[in-house]
Amino acid sequence: MNDVQTSASTADAVKAANASIPSPEVEITRDMIRRGLIVAPLMIAACAVAWGLVGAYSCAYGIAIVLVNFALAAATVAAGARIGLGF
Repeated sequence: MNDVQTSASTADAVKAANASIPSPEVEITRDMIRRGLIVAPLMIAACAVAWGLVGAYSCAYGIAIVLVNFALAAATVAAGARIGLGF
């Protein structure tokens, strides 16, 4: 009986430790989004020059879709990793 309690407390300690460690996919995604936001005005300006106001709107919309997709994918993978560690 004591081994079962020790195993459960060890599993809880591992879950708590892993919850406090930032996942690498979230850190990578934050960096990608930060760099995307730095480059986005240049891309939007280039599209505005080439295609006018409609091109600028289209470029901004496309960049927003990509960056939100990166963020959602990282959040999903990080949540799955936290859940999967408890098996």
